[in-house]
Amino acid sequence: MEWTPASGLERALLDASQRQDHDGYLRLLNGVGLLAPVRQDESGRTVGWMTSTVGDRTYLLGYTSPESLAAVTGGQDVPWVTASLAELARRWPDPRWWLAINSGLPIEVLIPPEYLAESLASADTGSGGAPVGDLSAEAYARAAAAAVDPNAATTVFQPANEVESAMLAATRQGDTDAYLKALMLAEVLLPRPAGELAGPGDAGFTWPTVEFEGRQCVPLFTSGDRLVERYGDVPFARVEALAVIRDWPDLSLTLTLNPGTPVGASLPGPEVRALAEWAAEIGLIDILERSEREEHRGERRDEQLSGQPAEPQILRKLLPPQHVAFYQRRGYHMVSGYVHRLSDVGEGLPLADLRRVLGLDGPGSPFAASDQVAHAVRWPAHGDGRYGDAFPVAGAGSALQFRVSGVPLPHGAVLCRIDANGAETVVARYDADAKQWLDQQ
Repeated sequence: MEWTPASGLERALLDASQRQDHDGYLRLLNGVGLLAPVRQDESGRTVGWMTSTVGDRTYLLGYTSPESLAAVTGGQDVPWVTASLAELARRWPDPRWWLAINSGLPIEVLIPPEYLAESLASADTGSGGAPVGDLSAEAYARAAAAAVDPNAATTVFQPANEVESAMLAATRQGDTDAYLKALMLAEVLLPRPAGELAGPGDAGFTWPTVEFEGRQCVPLFTSGDRLVERYGDVPFARVEALAVIRDWPDLSLTLTLNPGTPVGASLPGPEVRALAEWAAEIGLIDILERSEREEHRGERRDEQLSGQPAEPQILRKLLPPQHVAFYQRRGYHMVSGYVHRLSDVGEGLPLADLRRVLGLDGPGSPFAASDQVAHAVRWPAHGDGRYGDAFPVAGAGSALQFRVSGVPLPHGAVLCRIDANGAETVVARYDADAKQWLDQQ
């Protein structure tokens, strides 16, 4: 099984695991929305939690990203609900059960029920949650779907992603630390002038400022939904929040996040600076800068090999049938395993021949000789050090292939249906802002 961190949070969890910093690992999870798999009946109604039993101990499962959940399910379409540690503890279904976070991955941690009770005691501020023991998966799914802004009971607020879910939970519980941790481990959207290509930390970058509540502010947003609600369809840069905090330009400027929403906050410049110093103390800035250096080395290597910036090449991966729904219905956008250049195989190859040249027609293949239709993802891959060199794979057909692990698909990647004659039809296109596949039929 291949796995790579899918977010800043998971990079920090991996670092804590490698340092055996158990307390630090759990602090990082404070307020984070965990993905808890559930069981559903044929009508799609949630009927119970998905659990794992090892020996005589039962574990309720929770994951920190859809990618990590997919890594252990082989990409199968598994329904889930989002809940923080405190929310789970408040309605824990069985006092004998343990919680397994990221089970089966390098960032796995097993939490006994006693710790969950302590988590509830420290986090519960009387926000009106259901009593302990009242957690059926079905009841929690209904409660999560009915989350509202506590300051505006008539307005239903829908978080656009896990970060906003964590921020909403932290706001409802009055947990400033959890809110700031969710921010520091997130990607944010920074509005910028049309045609501006530089970003924070780059020479010549101009920080956008607006006046908000009588102060000069730099606006940031945690999703395209929040940005469009405020400013409409404007250009933006997608950056790590940690990079913004580290490179903050002026103590006279206020950081305003998601202004005018239930997940909004404002941080004066001195508080941003203090936050950056704290992030450096606990090692988050080091993790960010290691990641930046690795990306820069990959870019430099590709440019040196070609003498100029590398041109994009079209890559393709044939998807096992059971993975297709996970992409279309859950917005899954990562690829792992063997991928190939379209130019090495060509378009229009009959499906049986395509399986043969990719080595997917032998024992153990997820594809059957009788299959008349297959699906593939296809995308332009720029030289950024993620793919390495193509090589013939022993026992995997005649085509040169790349072996990749957890590479995110870019905006505009396409999901294609391939018929028995090799004709391809685009059925969906990936929208990186909405984080979903848009139907093209």
